[in-house]
Amino acid sequence: MTPPEEREKVRAQLADNVLYSFPYYDAGSSGQALYTRFFAEYGERMDLVYELLKDTGHPSYGYFVEQGKTVWPERWSAVGDSQIHTCYTGIGAYFIKGFGGIRPDPANPGMKNVIIKPAPVGDLTYANTEFESMYGNIVVNWKREGRGASYHIEIPVNCTAKVYLPSLGKEGVKEAGEMVGVKYLGTEQSEAVGNYVVYRVESGTYDFTVDQMPRIEFPKPLYKGANRSRIGRMNASSMFIETEKLPGFEAFKANDGNPDTCWQAGGVKDQWLEVEWVKPQTFSKVVINEVGNEIKRYKVQAWGGNGWQDLAVGETCGSEKTHAFDAVTASQCRIFIIDASKAASISEFGIF
Repeated sequence: MTPPEEREKVRAQLADNVLYSFPYYDAGSSGQALYTRFFAEYGERMDLVYELLKDTGHPSYGYFVEQGKTVWPERWSAVGDSQIHTCYTGIGAYFIKGFGGIRPDPANPGMKNVIIKPAPVGDLTYANTEFESMYGNIVVNWKREGRGASYHIEIPVNCTAKVYLPSLGKEGVKEAGEMVGVKYLGTEQSEAVGNYVVYRVESGTYDFTVDQMPRIEFPKPLYKGANRSRIGRMNASSMFIETEKLPGFEAFKANDGNPDTCWQAGGVKDQWLEVEWVKPQTFSKVVINEVGNEIKRYKVQAWGGNGWQDLAVGETCGSEKTHAFDAVTASQCRIFIIDASKAASISEFGIF
């Protein structure tokens, strides 16, 4: 659907959405099918989807786990009558097709000729994946080892595979069988892992080692403004749920730039609203816009790696409450509400 000349812009915008401007799942069961196929296959951006998968705040799959769910509820809020919405289990493809990289070859339909394109992204240290094809089991197990990695691959009898190994170059790739049945095809750049070294292999079992994998960096945000909260993910200790379909007072309402929306806590004491970034940010001021005047005691804190560091303390808050302090660099910043007369609401939490 996207014209070829516009695809790079669309991909850049999608990456920015996932990392900075709206780093949340905002699709339902139908949208998940498209998300899955793009991230795991066509777009090959498992580095981006991993950032979504490891989150535990609302809305995310990790939030379901935090709420004690062992199945997929219908609503991202995890409330309501439908508590086993199996169409959401499509994310299983992320693990087989994405992290493991086991996929059909588009040029050769079926699984007689397969693509093996693992994605060791983020802080993942290993993946063990297996697919039962009509020709036999296809296995891809990989494990990080220092700057390198090992890859155990099994291809069924009478089948072939095009194998992509994340590596800085061909010279750093070794195979226990001295490359018998292995043909070098070239290299391919990758936004997710940096660089692939590509081989054609026959049926058999292979144990590849890579001495040095590429390192990648996420792109800078498209947003050029001063408010650092606009490029972070909002998390909260709780939220007031107005309706199961549309909770109404999600944490991300506190950095959307709209003064008419807000986050509302689901409790009164020991509540927090947090901004988390994929890259540490430097800031020296926060501006809190509370709806009403319910907050009685609070702290502004930054994550120092081993614990929270107090940047400012206050009693009453209200609108346009500003705290300035010495510049800090941190991956998270939050307002911790120690006490309030009733559940607090914050329309915007600005960080500068």
